[in-house]
Amino acid sequence: MSPLTWSVPALLLALVLVVSGAAKVRDPRSTRESFYTLGLPLRLTRSAAPRVLPWVELALALALVVTSGVLQTVVAIGTVALFAGYLMVIVRASRFPEKVECGCLGKLGLGTVGPVTVVRNVLLLGLAVAALSDALQHGSVLARLLGADAVEWGWLLALAVTVLVAGLMTYAAGSPAAGPSADEDLADYERRPTPTLFLTDSHGDRHNLLDLSLQQARFVVYANMGCGACMTVIDALPAFQAENPELAVHVLVQRYDDAARARLDPSLGVFVDPELIFTQFFQLSSPGAVLFGADGMLAGGPSNGSNAVQELMADITTALTEGRAVTETETPR
Repeated sequence: MSPLTWSVPALLLALVLVVSGAAKVRDPRSTRESFYTLGLPLRLTRSAAPRVLPWVELALALALVVTSGVLQTVVAIGTVALFAGYLMVIVRASRFPEKVECGCLGKLGLGTVGPVTVVRNVLLLGLAVAALSDALQHGSVLARLLGADAVEWGWLLALAVTVLVAGLMTYAAGSPAAGPSADEDLADYERRPTPTLFLTDSHGDRHNLLDLSLQQARFVVYANMGCGACMTVIDALPAFQAENPELAVHVLVQRYDDAARARLDPSLGVFVDPELIFTQFFQLSSPGAVLFGADGMLAGGPSNGSNAVQELMADITTALTEGRAVTETETPR
C-alpha cells in the first residue's frame, strides 16, 4: 500500500471535521441544544464550549493535513481523543430512557441516537486511530499530496467524487419540505374554543383545561427532557413568566421523573400527559406551545419548534406590554 493510500483516513476525517465545524458555526444554537440533549453537565453546556467546539474541529481538520513531525502526532492524538469522547457520549445517550437527537456533526448530523449512530462513531474513531498510525509512519499528508503522480491523483479524485455524491444524496434525503411562512400561518389562524380536556398536575390532581383558562390565561409548553431545542425554550420560560404576570405558564411532560424535577424551574406549573392526549389533540411536537385565552378561546398557537415557540412568546410579550400601556393611558389619575 502506497503512503498516499494511508493518508485517506486523515483526509476523510478532515472532510468530516470541516463539514461538522462549518455546520456548527452556521447554526451555533443547535450545538448548545445538542449539549443539552446529550445530557452533558449544565456548567459545560452554558460555558463557551459549544461556541469553541466548531473552531476546534476546523483547526483539527487543517492540522491533520498540513502538519508534520511531532506536531502531526499530537494533532492525530487530539483527533483520536475527540472522536473517542464523541463515542462515549453517544453510547451513554443511547441508553437514556427517552430517545434523543444528536448533533455531533452539526445540523447535518441531527438524528435519533441509536445503533446506527453508535456504529457511525465507532467507524470515525477507527479512522482517527488509522490516521494516528499513519502520522507515526508516513509523515505529512500535504507532502505526500504534493508528491503524488497522475495515477494517484486520479484514484484520489475518484474517491472524492464518490464521497461527494454520497454526501449530496444523504443531504437531499434529509432535507425537510418547505412549510408555510409565518405570514401565511398568521393569515390562516382562526380562534377556536378551548376544549374540555383534563390534565393532571405534578401532584396527581386532575384539572379541566377550560375551567383553568377561564380563571387565568394559560401558556402551555410541551417539552421532552431528551430534546435540546426544548431546553432552550424551558430556560427562557421563568423570565417570560416574570415579564407576563397575567399568564400562568405550564410545562407539559410525558413523565415527571427525577430528571424533569431537576431540570424544571420550581416557579413553573407542570402538567403530566402519559398518553400524550393533549399533544395529539393539538398536533404538537417537542417543543410545542399553545396559548389559551381567559375568554375560553385559543389565543395563540399551536406552534411547533424552538424558533416558532420563542417567536410566539415574543409576540405575546409585545401584545401584553402594549395592552398594559393602553390601560395605563386610559386609567384616570
